[in-house]
Amino acid sequence: MDDRGANTEISPPNPKRMHRKKAPFACEACQKRKSRCEVFSATSDVCHRCDLLGTECTLAALRGSIQSAIPTRTVDGTDGSDAGRSSGLNADALKVLVEHIDQRTSEIVRLLHNKSHSTSSTPPFFSPGAVSAREDGVGDGDDIEPEVWELLHHSNGVALQVMTGLNIHDRTSFHDPVLNGVLSELEFDNVCLQFSTHIRQTSPVDALLADPPLLRHPFLRCAIVHFMSFARSSSLEDTVAHRKVEAMMLANLNLLDDANPSPATLIGLLILCLSPASGFERRFQRSYAPPGIIARASSIAHGLGLEDAVERARQESEKDLVEATCFQPLIVKLALFYTLLHQSAWSDIYLSPSLSNRHTASSPLTSILSLGSIRKLQSPLLIHLYYESTLLAQIAHMSTALQRVRTASIFDRPRHMVLKHRMEEYDTFIKQWRIDVEQEQSLESKHFLVLNSIFLECLMCLKISTDAGTLLPSPIVIEDRMPFRMAFGERMIGCMRQLVSFITSSPLKLSHAPSFFLTLSFLPFRGLLNATLIDPGMLPIVQSLEFGQFRDILVNTHPMSPAMVDKICQSQPPGGWKMVVEEREAATRTPSMAELVDTT
Repeated sequence: MDDRGANTEISPPNPKRMHRKKAPFACEACQKRKSRCEVFSATSDVCHRCDLLGTECTLAALRGSIQSAIPTRTVDGTDGSDAGRSSGLNADALKVLVEHIDQRTSEIVRLLHNKSHSTSSTPPFFSPGAVSAREDGVGDGDDIEPEVWELLHHSNGVALQVMTGLNIHDRTSFHDPVLNGVLSELEFDNVCLQFSTHIRQTSPVDALLADPPLLRHPFLRCAIVHFMSFARSSSLEDTVAHRKVEAMMLANLNLLDDANPSPATLIGLLILCLSPASGFERRFQRSYAPPGIIARASSIAHGLGLEDAVERARQESEKDLVEATCFQPLIVKLALFYTLLHQSAWSDIYLSPSLSNRHTASSPLTSILSLGSIRKLQSPLLIHLYYESTLLAQIAHMSTALQRVRTASIFDRPRHMVLKHRMEEYDTFIKQWRIDVEQEQSLESKHFLVLNSIFLECLMCLKISTDAGTLLPSPIVIEDRMPFRMAFGERMIGCMRQLVSFITSSPLKLSHAPSFFLTLSFLPFRGLLNATLIDPGMLPIVQSLEFGQFRDILVNTHPMSPAMVDKICQSQPPGGWKMVVEEREAATRTPSMAELVDTT
């Protein structure tokens, strides 16, 4: 018989098969691994991990220190009935334990606060090429950020949902002008009040800041402070503060591509588009918005799914959108979406040779809400967007007709007649449109809307009077194009005179208008001065008191304006226009402007 069958000794228990329990605390080795100790019994002096790895375990010492701090029961039994009954607690031990817990809690709170709001005494954006530190942390599921679930349950980009689902956090830390010492919290509140007062004169986007948490976003704060730079003086203190704000704004823009899309960053970019000239610039702005701002804002809006709000709103009635409280967040998204859409449209129109607009919506605001419904909402921003939407729709017809003229292979008189007809339709529309806008008592931006419409009309005539005669690829026959060129040129001079009258009489200050419109304001000044060199009969216009007031407004608006005005006064008209006038004067019979218009 095999000897193995005769062995009747009981083998010791296998510790690997015994059930391990997690202790309520962890030794130093387990703390580094972010886990609690696992023990076989409550009296074990060594945890399973340290026993298995052979490392020094502090479990026994830790258990002893905790038990010594736990209050003990004292027995004051004098007879059998009171034996074992607690008569009191160790008050000193309890007090020590509470103080220890309070101290550790306050220390943890302080460390968390410093971690989330830490900024270097010398911010990294002041050193060339340096950016704020960022890191992507991958956790085990216990350290998910509070906003992860919010991001997962909202309409965001697929990439953002994947990153949040994998717990890869956005560690982008924007630079806050308040935390960096540019201004205090109280001073920032005052800046916000001034910002609301000024921005309402051009585009009331301050209505998008009704949610208080938005104003705590560093990027939005920096954009608001940057907007108010035009109110700073040339003192040393303001100059230093402006340089700090500019450095922070540039650093924040560099960090924008790595940050999650948020309404705060989108509104901040819109504010940058509407910012006036601060007086610290070394040159006038040459485009409607700073380079790259519109593209970044459109990307953020696409990531937030704002275009889905339009399709969602189309499925509801106007009455429900206006009266139902549950649709208020949808109305805010609509306002934000159309504000960006219109800013993109103006940028395209002022950039395009034919005033065309790439950023068009399949459903304009006028197809979702009527003016009466918008007035019930009492939203100046939506009223402003409504009038912009109607103006953009009319400009689209003009742009299409101009594009057909510019791209024709031959001189096509019917296309020119269509363009002339579109201009007549625009005349009828714009007169009534301006009357309706000026009658809006609650709309502080109505003067800017009218100013923008006059600039657009002036630039239309400028493009038509030049491109219709010079850009066609066919052999130029000046006699064919002369009537169109001179007719729209004369109309352009009329628009410039209208601009001078409006700017001198309007309560809107050019210093409060977006920076690009200050640049455009020099156009009528140069156009009218050059017109007098071509036609001396226009001298009374530039010698009038109104034109002198307009010149003074330009000179006092910006520190660089006096040099610009002097340069314009010394300039000469373009050679092409001079040539046309000389040819007309050399002709045996010079037709009048009225005759030229009739021939069209």
